[in-house]
Amino acid sequence: MKKFISSEIKIAIFILLFPIVSNCQTTKLWNWYTPVGKTTSFKKIIKACSKADVILFGEYHNNGTAHWLQYKLAQALFQEGSVAIGAEMLETHQQAGIDSFLLGLYTSEELVKAHAMWPNWSTDYAPLADWSRDRKVPLLATNTPRYIAKKVSRQGIQTLDSLSAQEKKWICPLPLSIDTNQMAYQKMKTMGGHGPVSVDHMIQAQALKDATMAWNIHQYFKPGTRFIHLNGNYHSDNYDGIIPYLIKYRPELKIVSISTWEGNIKELENKQIADFILVVDPKGPHSY
Repeated sequence: MKKFISSEIKIAIFILLFPIVSNCQTTKLWNWYTPVGKTTSFKKIIKACSKADVILFGEYHNNGTAHWLQYKLAQALFQEGSVAIGAEMLETHQQAGIDSFLLGLYTSEELVKAHAMWPNWSTDYAPLADWSRDRKVPLLATNTPRYIAKKVSRQGIQTLDSLSAQEKKWICPLPLSIDTNQMAYQKMKTMGGHGPVSVDHMIQAQALKDATMAWNIHQYFKPGTRFIHLNGNYHSDNYDGIIPYLIKYRPELKIVSISTWEGNIKELENKQIADFILVVDPKGPHSY
C-alpha cells in the first residue's frame, strides 16, 4: 500500500508542478473538447463515460498528462460502480503474470522482470496497475503477443495458420477479415514499407492487433461494468481500428471514444475523430 501511495503522489507532483519548473508557465496542461471543437469539462466526460459500456481512451504512449487523466477517469468511474481496465500495453500471453501481480504474488518490479513489460511500464502504467490491484479492479491483457504480430508483419496473415493451438487462443478468431478502406490502414499505405516489411503485411499486423483487442474486450466485458481500455490513438481514432471489430463481436455495446492530441485544437484538421478530444500541452510531462 505504501508503494501505491508514493506512486500516486509522485505523479501528482510531476503533473501539478510541471508548469512551475518549466519557466513558470501558466498555460493549462490540458483541455477537453467535443467532436466539433467546443470546450467541455471533465465532469461531462465522466457523465458520458458512466453511461457507456466501453471507453476507448486513445493516448500517446509517453504522455504523462494523458496517463494522469486515465487514472483520474478510472477513479471517478469506480466511485459509480464496477470498473475493469484493459490495455494495449498488456499482451494476452502475459495474463497469468498480471493475475499473479493482482494477487500480490508479484511486485510491479517483479512483473516487469518476469514478463517483459513495456520499457515505460514503471513510469506510465504501474500507478494505474497498482491502483487496480489495491481496489481489486480487473486488469486485463487484450493485445496480440508482439512476436506473433511481428511474424505477420514480415510473412503475412497466412502465417497465423501455423500457430499452435495455444497461440491461437491468444489472438482473435480466424479467419481474420480486414477492411483496408479504414482510414488508419489507408494512412499506413502512404507510409510505405520498412525494409523486409511490406505495407500489406504492416496493415495485416495492425488489423490483427485491432481485432484481438476488440475480441478480448468482448470476452472480458460483463454487463454493468464500465470497461476502460487504454490504447494508442491509432487504434481507435476516426472510429476505426478496434471499434469496427468490437461492433462486429458485440454490437449492443455502447462505446465512448477519447482521442489525445498534443498541440492546439485549431491545428487538428479533422476534429471528429472521437467522441471527446483531450488536447494536451506538448511541453507537458513525457516519460521519453
